[in-house]
Amino acid sequence: MSCFLSAVALATAPSYTPLAGKWAGRVEKNIRNKSAGGTPSEGEVGTPVSIHLRESPTDKGIIEGESRLGQVVETWQIKENTYVWKDDVIEVTSKSVAYGEIPAWIKDDLKLKASDRIYAFKFEKCSVIKTQESCTPNIHFPEGLDKTGHWIFKTQANQLNSNVVYKYADGNKRILTEALIKE
Repeated sequence: MSCFLSAVALATAPSYTPLAGKWAGRVEKNIRNKSAGGTPSEGEVGTPVSIHLRESPTDKGIIEGESRLGQVVETWQIKENTYVWKDDVIEVTSKSVAYGEIPAWIKDDLKLKASDRIYAFKFEKCSVIKTQESCTPNIHFPEGLDKTGHWIFKTQANQLNSNVVYKYADGNKRILTEALIKE
């Protein structure tokens, strides 16, 4: 079995090694509804983005690092079938999903194919770092993230597309696409 998600559900976690490295690029697409609550990334199209991911020096199979979108910095960790990111306010945990579990509208909007090397994760939970309480939709994160939120990473050679996608309650879509090149 290849190291990326395919149409077949995975019994074990894939290798996330292709995500490791220093990546730099820009926001390619940022469709959002600022009135839907939370603080969705304010990176306008063209805003610089950098992602630095490395294999953990202490735990094999863990990829960790940080993402910078303009002035916003998040720490990331991918371990087994879990992707966790946090900023200075919240921590979001998501679980790996197979290609067949990605909603059709996401596949269509991101032009994903079963043969692509993708790593897909779906929202599982969010907690407020300061209190460890569950996040509140429309306050700590935008509406819809908890119901339809997906993080899709697509790699091809030295290119990475990092995507955050979900639908708001009114059916409108949130799509953030960052296009990066490995340094």
